[in-house]
Amino acid sequence: MTGDGVNDAPALSAAQCGIAVDDATDAAKNAAAMILTTEGLSAVFGAVVESRKIFARLYSYVSYRLASTIQILIYLSILVYAFDCALDPLYVILLALFNDVTMIPIAEDRQTASAEPE
Repeated sequence: MTGDGVNDAPALSAAQCGIAVDDATDAAKNAAAMILTTEGLSAVFGAVVESRKIFARLYSYVSYRLASTIQILIYLSILVYAFDCALDPLYVILLALFNDVTMIPIAEDRQTASAEPE
């Protein structure tokens, strides 16, 4: 829902995503969830594209983190239970720290926005 006047304020506040334009009244701006400061809907398009990039980055991080945690858990469990190997706590801490270092590139990678919502 878009609006710019006082009469649009109730609809803007009731809408899932109320959008007010830059020259709207203060009542409409306060009721809206988003205020467009530029002409057209390019700001909304840019926000959607950026949010899809953020979602893709978070999805890759969570999936990699989950996979690496399961891998480490299985590996350490096999060492402890199958081979009766005593683990020094320092080595477990170092393993966790080095595992976190491998996750830094995932947080800094360049994602492309998906064409459709996921």
